[in-house]
Amino acid sequence: MAEMNYLDFDLLIESSEIGYRARVWNSPAGNANSVCPIDSIAKLELSLHRLEADDTDEALLQDLGSQLFEILFVDDATFRASLGQARGEGRGLRVRLRVEPPELAALPWEYLYDPYEDYFLAISPETPLVRYVPMRHPSRPIAVPPPLRVLVVISNPTDVAPLDIEQERDIIQQALYNWTNQGLIQLHVLEHAVVAEIGQVMRSFCPHVFHFVGHGQYQHDKAHVILEHKTGIARPVDEQRFREFFLGIPDTRLAVLNACQTATTSSVRPLTGLSPRILQRNLSAVVAMQYPISDDAALVFSRDFYRSLAQGYPVDAAIAEARKGIFQEVGGGTRDWGTPVLYLRSKDGQLFAPPGEKAREERARGRGATTVEAKDAQTRRKILELLYEASKSDVLDHLSLKTIAQRANTSHQTAQYHLQSLEQQGYVVYYRRTLGPQIIHNYCITPKGREALEKGTL
Repeated sequence: MAEMNYLDFDLLIESSEIGYRARVWNSPAGNANSVCPIDSIAKLELSLHRLEADDTDEALLQDLGSQLFEILFVDDATFRASLGQARGEGRGLRVRLRVEPPELAALPWEYLYDPYEDYFLAISPETPLVRYVPMRHPSRPIAVPPPLRVLVVISNPTDVAPLDIEQERDIIQQALYNWTNQGLIQLHVLEHAVVAEIGQVMRSFCPHVFHFVGHGQYQHDKAHVILEHKTGIARPVDEQRFREFFLGIPDTRLAVLNACQTATTSSVRPLTGLSPRILQRNLSAVVAMQYPISDDAALVFSRDFYRSLAQGYPVDAAIAEARKGIFQEVGGGTRDWGTPVLYLRSKDGQLFAPPGEKAREERARGRGATTVEAKDAQTRRKILELLYEASKSDVLDHLSLKTIAQRANTSHQTAQYHLQSLEQQGYVVYYRRTLGPQIIHNYCITPKGREALEKGTL
């Protein structure tokens, strides 16, 4: 992918004495003001109803997007001039949308459609669309060297609509497989979203990216995330409590919330809803879903989004690539491609620095490893040695996760994290066994793992 640099086009929608006003307060072509046509807003009702019911086709989305475009750009001269200047400089135009009236912030602006150039703005890396959320304190520096640490938390309570955990895990691992193998991404999956376990793995793994898969709901003007009680039943956690997972975790730059209604904001109160709340905990960006998303679309989204991040794309360009992938592979007539919403508090969407060749070589040779990295390598070797010894037994050639954690003198979560890393390298094999109501997670060493251990090439 070619590197893309951007000029900013900042657009503010605010209330005025005669209704609503759209104000361009920063752009390459200067500033501008216009009055939003209230009658056009009223005409959106039927299209929005069909969108909520998932009864869409490309003609409907183009019509809805055209109406949204008309509301924002009554006079589109400033936008056209800015886009022309950006193209002339070989750059993109980042559309940063700040909507103050809550009733307008709740509209699906991601379906903006330019009838003149015949395209949806949000699926083009040339014109990424973000929801800008200003905060009192600026976002901290955000460049992070590889590997990109991605924590996936899956919530699957026994008393709500079930998720296929194996499929959800496979979707993420398949999407990131090439990048984990190249050492660009380090993946950890937590399969039970119990509050205490989430807090512990956040502290031990310190993810750059927090990816949640599960259920969300928006009721009584407040967002909730459905986590799990330790007994397995649902535990709704409201937006204020959920955001506190990110307190004291300085490395986390981005949260991805793959749960329905996590992008929904209040239609009566500004800056409420789960995504803006999380940004208040000093994250740089939040990606959330404003509608349920299909499994096919989720796979394409994860694959293209994380691939782009791993290659150093700004987060807004990465999400545009992901939307475009869904549009092309799942279909332009589905609402799926406009479901992901990006909330951004930093001026620059460049969250993660691309890896340099020197860094790749040093990682490959093991040079410059930190104390933490050296300790991690020792733990992985210890785990592999335990599985190697077990493989010699005529009685039992595997070990359970619980046994490995005990013998390696480490926590359950840390052992699981290292086992997943070894599994991704092909050194161990995972399988599970059901014993009554209990699920036993087992691992055994592979021939590749034995060879690596014997040759000392870990």
